[in-house]
Amino acid sequence: MQHSKDSSEIWCQKSELLKMYGDLNVTLSSANTFSHARRIVKFSDYVDQYLNQHTLDQVANETWYLFGDNNHSEWKEIFQSYIEQDFFYDHERLNGRESSLSFGIGGSGSGVPFHVHGPGFSEVLWGRKRWFLMPKGVQPDFDPDETTLVWLRTRYNSMLQAEGGHDLLECTIEPGELLYFPDNWFHATLNIGQSVFMSTFV
Repeated sequence: MQHSKDSSEIWCQKSELLKMYGDLNVTLSSANTFSHARRIVKFSDYVDQYLNQHTLDQVANETWYLFGDNNHSEWKEIFQSYIEQDFFYDHERLNGRESSLSFGIGGSGSGVPFHVHGPGFSEVLWGRKRWFLMPKGVQPDFDPDETTLVWLRTRYNSMLQAEGGHDLLECTIEPGELLYFPDNWFHATLNIGQSVFMSTFV
């Protein structure tokens, strides 16, 4: 699904982000299924130290990721310039629930292993993001503390060949493309190159 962009694209440029937000403290989440652990660093340190290519020897609960936990007043230029589509607000279908925006920046090979939560949309603003989804009620084969990159290299092929492997859905979304993730579907993400993205939770 395509989503047309306007001036918000400028906020995807590393130089612009560092100029505007380099000295801000940001809250990082552990990039495992539960994402409970937190670490606070300067945004410039996140860009310098955490956006390097992720490797197969890393474990998810020791890998850090900037996604969510955004201070909306400090990052207001990004949130104000982001254009949500009208279909986000189908209140009859969403039982009147409002949306909540989360902004993220990930290094190549980063992502979140399989997890579940409520429904929403994810849009890539810069870079590419690969998605893996399993329908509600179908349990994928994964380790909560194993990165998506490791899962892809070690479990992906055997999972496809196993009974129920045909249930796995996957795609790669690029800048301006929007993906809908249904309520309580297991899903995992993998950033291909450095990426900037916005998710809308409803």
